[in-house]
Amino acid sequence: MEMKGFKFKLQPVLNYREKKEDILKRELGEVRKEYEREKKILDNLMEALQRSQDEFKKKQIKGLNISDLFVYSCYFTKVQNDISHQALKVKKVIFRLEAVREKLIGASKDKKVMEKLYDKQYEEFCQMLLKSEQKLIDEIATSGHKRRRIASLLLEESEGA
Repeated sequence: MEMKGFKFKLQPVLNYREKKEDILKRELGEVRKEYEREKKILDNLMEALQRSQDEFKKKQIKGLNISDLFVYSCYFTKVQNDISHQALKVKKVIFRLEAVREKLIGASKDKKVMEKLYDKQYEEFCQMLLKSEQKLIDEIATSGHKRRRIASLLLEESEGA
């Protein structure tokens, strides 16, 4: 709630810091979504590897020929490489997530400093306004008392004459 007459001189700075915080909040949300996507891909690869290993064990019991063994070996190598590559992607996204989170924490602190300054200056303005109003009320009361006193003196003078 802004009172008429109050002007926060650093309002542009506060506006900038609010926008910066909002941008970083959106960026954090986007990086979180990216993390979820990359993590899901990694989880799917790991599940696929586990299913293939289970299938391989079942086929091993029944007996495997050399060509099947070679196909499974190549497939396992490829999936394990894919998992390593995807795990690295996930790790990079985690680092970005932490970096954006740290920037957001800093931006929030910067904004909070400006908000506290705004609140302090607004409170000082309100106190000054209250003092001015009280002074005006006192002056009105004093002038009213003086008018009554003058009127009383004039009345006494006119009655005495």
